[in-house]
Amino acid sequence: KLLVTFIRDRRNSRMDPTRGDRESIALENGGGILGGDVDFWKVTGNASWYHPLFWDTTVMLHGRAGAMDSYGGEKKLI
Repeated sequence: KLLVTFIRDRRNSRMDPTRGDRESIALENGGGILGGDVDFWKVTGNASWYHPLFWDTTVMLHGRAGAMDSYGGEKKLI
């Protein structure tokens, strides 16, 4: 399988962020010329948003979405 990931990270800290955002998109391909039993493609996206509230509290919102399908030949359940 082949996996390519693009990431944009604008958080103020990787270990303990209190503000900023982080987005990523991953493109994955399996089968075809790469071999394997199932030919498929998959796209996955992630987004996180950090915002300080009061005292030492931070709110974080996170979302994830993706799509996947097989191609070429018969369809098999993955």
